[in-house]
Amino acid sequence: MKLCGVAFCFLVAVAFAAPANVKIGANQWTVKSSDVCPADYHVPTLNEWTDLSKSLIGKKQKNARAKFAAGKKTLYFKLDGSENVIAYNPTTAQITTLQLPKKKKLETRCAKKRDLLAEHGVFDGKYLDKRNGRSYPVRVLGSKLWLSENLSVKVDSKGKGAKSADLKNCYLESAEFCEDFGRYYTWQEAKKACPAGWHLPGDAEWRDYQKNLTQSDWKNIGRGGVRTWDSYGDTSNSGYYWSSASTSKSTARGWSFTQSSKYVERDDFERSTGMYVRCVTDL
Repeated sequence: MKLCGVAFCFLVAVAFAAPANVKIGANQWTVKSSDVCPADYHVPTLNEWTDLSKSLIGKKQKNARAKFAAGKKTLYFKLDGSENVIAYNPTTAQITTLQLPKKKKLETRCAKKRDLLAEHGVFDGKYLDKRNGRSYPVRVLGSKLWLSENLSVKVDSKGKGAKSADLKNCYLESAEFCEDFGRYYTWQEAKKACPAGWHLPGDAEWRDYQKNLTQSDWKNIGRGGVRTWDSYGDTSNSGYYWSSASTSKSTARGWSFTQSSKYVERDDFERSTGMYVRCVTDL
């Protein structure tokens, strides 16, 4: 069974079944005791135990703490590079280092580094949107993972990929431009457009995205323009993007990137305006 928290993961032993992954933070852990760590795993260090302990504190992690202890009170685990052991309290998630108490059984948990990109469906630097088979390069920015190209998939009201190739949201209603620029979305469409596990960036996420403009891909993000009613604006020099922030009953927050001047502007737009979508997810 899968147990995930703010930061790590473990293997929970399930009777007559292969153990599942439990992921907390940067590591993946085994919960089943092992004399020898499996391939790619290692005996955790004190720093890794400390990170695990911090990640399991709080009411939301109560079940994860209990599963990790497998119903026992205090557990004693082998510590890498030390004759001391880790004593783990499943009630508080606190750890202490000490010499192994007499008559206490020493267990071993194993850990390995997580592949965060693979967990988000990114392989060879690209994310595959299974709704229409299109792949998008990605960009890691702090604790966020961004698609580096504009979304180009028609979706229904539930966010599922539509079968028909409707071109009305493409520049000049041309499939070529939907392939090159991406699709225009109204704000209501944009909120449902991102694939499962991804979301339309919030206003704060866009703020963080554009803080370091020296790393911006201006030739990519600063083009495609905007669609207002039946007209198009500045397709060769600027790109307009929705955020998830609503500013009134008829408007929502958007961001525009101008390639020639390397300028970013934040403004409110009518929700019916056709703008682009860049999806983001938390690492």
